[in-house]
Amino acid sequence: MGVDEISTVLRNEHTLMKPSTSSIFVQLTALAAAAIPLALSILNATSEPYWLDSPEFTAAVQTLGIPHPPGHPLYVMLSKPFTLLPFGTIAFRVSLASATAGAIASFLLYKCTYLVLSKATQATPEWFNAALALSASLLASVTHAWWFQMVRQEVYALQIMLVLAALYPVLKFSLSDDIPEHKINLLVLASFIFGLGATNHHFIMLVSLPAALPALVAVVKEETKTPLLQYSKMAAAALVGLIPYLFLHLRSLAGVPVAFGGVHSMKDFFWVVSAKVYQKSIHQESSAYLQDNTQEAILSLMGQLGPIVVIASLAGAYLLLRRKSTRLAGVILILLQGITLFMRSLMGIDPFNPDYYGYILPTVAVTALFVAVLFGIAAHVLYRSFRYASSIAPVLAVACIAFPIYQAKDAHHTTDLKEFNSTRLVYDAALADVPDGTVALSSYYKLFFVLYSARYIDGSRPLIHVVNPQLFGYPGYLASVTAEMPELKRLAWSIFVKGEITEKAISDLALKYPIRVEPSPWSEAKAMMHLLPSGILYTAVPEPISRTDVIAVSDTHMQRWRRFYELVGTQWKEHETWRFLSWSHYLDAIYFAQMGDRASAQKSIEYSHSIGSSPWQINQLEDALKEGDGAIDISPFRNELFPTEKPSQQDDLEVFR
Repeated sequence: MGVDEISTVLRNEHTLMKPSTSSIFVQLTALAAAAIPLALSILNATSEPYWLDSPEFTAAVQTLGIPHPPGHPLYVMLSKPFTLLPFGTIAFRVSLASATAGAIASFLLYKCTYLVLSKATQATPEWFNAALALSASLLASVTHAWWFQMVRQEVYALQIMLVLAALYPVLKFSLSDDIPEHKINLLVLASFIFGLGATNHHFIMLVSLPAALPALVAVVKEETKTPLLQYSKMAAAALVGLIPYLFLHLRSLAGVPVAFGGVHSMKDFFWVVSAKVYQKSIHQESSAYLQDNTQEAILSLMGQLGPIVVIASLAGAYLLLRRKSTRLAGVILILLQGITLFMRSLMGIDPFNPDYYGYILPTVAVTALFVAVLFGIAAHVLYRSFRYASSIAPVLAVACIAFPIYQAKDAHHTTDLKEFNSTRLVYDAALADVPDGTVALSSYYKLFFVLYSARYIDGSRPLIHVVNPQLFGYPGYLASVTAEMPELKRLAWSIFVKGEITEKAISDLALKYPIRVEPSPWSEAKAMMHLLPSGILYTAVPEPISRTDVIAVSDTHMQRWRRFYELVGTQWKEHETWRFLSWSHYLDAIYFAQMGDRASAQKSIEYSHSIGSSPWQINQLEDALKEGDGAIDISPFRNELFPTEKPSQQDDLEVFR
């Protein structure tokens, strides 16, 4: 062989080894599917704990603690390493964990979409399928529903990552032409991931399970000899995935400081993991409203992706069902999309609550995938029937990628939390001037988590005890509280027996400790006679007070609110901050009306109106203030919204013995 021939062979071998331009583009789009959402989320991530459960989750991650049922052990364990990063606040680092999980979920959506497109479209080039897959992943991840889970401390970004991680092998099984043994191993992998997902948010994972049923049924066709053996492997893999639940017991034995569901027995374990305390709220939803809820859920989905996108997704789903090669995958995806939305509708709809959107993220993901399928099959037909399709395809690909980027600008202003510090301002306003040794009682979970968690996140005011009487029924919580302050047993008795905080409980505590109390509707009416307004939390005193005492401190109380609004600036417009402020002003108005200080009650109502909060309760109370003089019977306002209910009695009742 001559030198020229050898050179030609080496050149040809180098050409075969060199990746094609198309494959490089596929790799770059896959990288972009994760990198773009990650970058956007880091830029918008909050450096303070957000509202709702975020302060609790941040404290639990920092202390390797146990959040509220079902405990979310996988979230705590996977987020903890991020707290070791050498930059940013603890809250920002936990936000970064959410951003990373959401970015991986976007990448997995890319992989699922590319996999389906590769099977559904044979005529289109792989680079075009990659562009559509990137478009689908970005279309989902830049919605408010998805993006907002990535900028705060919550479990939903991790959960959609786990749902899509389980979905990918199931789709690969349904689309693969591989030998049966290898295909079934994909379902074993999916089963393991399913088990892991159940240790983060089991409800969302269980709702996703019916989507896998068509694939499980297909196992009988794929493996006619030993289907029971294959099912046994899957069940074993799922059980292995549940191992993180051991974390709950191990951390309970260690006496972790943040534990809203200690697990010291099998009874405790089932109570926590089943989230029994929340099941009643689901049962209370009336099936009579299911149709309306479903319509609202569909409208909320359209609000996230756009009506045209949602309608186009139906066409994409139909096209998958028409093709025999993609029919099984189409059924799987339709089940995941529909059942997730239906079950959330059954639970009730609150389109203003960001947690609601965490439940429907699988629906958002599948809807975006179906739209990509519609465009992919349209391009497939175009390539087969139109001579100049290869010239039009790049323009179409650019347009598909540009669309979600354009959509991102609409969601940006609702997901931008980089300047958020409302929870810190609330904490400072409530506790900054209270003495060490103070016991702060808060029943509203938003306020409680903000006040309680700071101590464990950054060590703020470690000598202040923040207690939520409404959680006394949670295993381990009451025992830990009364071990530190035995005097709280009377408070616990009033909650378990009377179903509310009694006057006697408040009076006795005020004799022993400096007490700050949220003027919550779960307090006995007479107990309110022992509270003096002093901002977000009221000061408790041993003896009953008069209207003169209330009027004497009302100006100082209002000055504290004015100071708070000066500090919070325009952040009061942020929706959860707005909800908290609306609630607080309503409680103030009820209190002042009950105490006969009608002028201060009216000022509280004016605060509510000034931020655009005018529910019918506020309006009716305002009308009542215009009639007569003196104190107002507030029982209609309390009982309509806040019926008292005794916490479920757990083993913690042994503290009374």
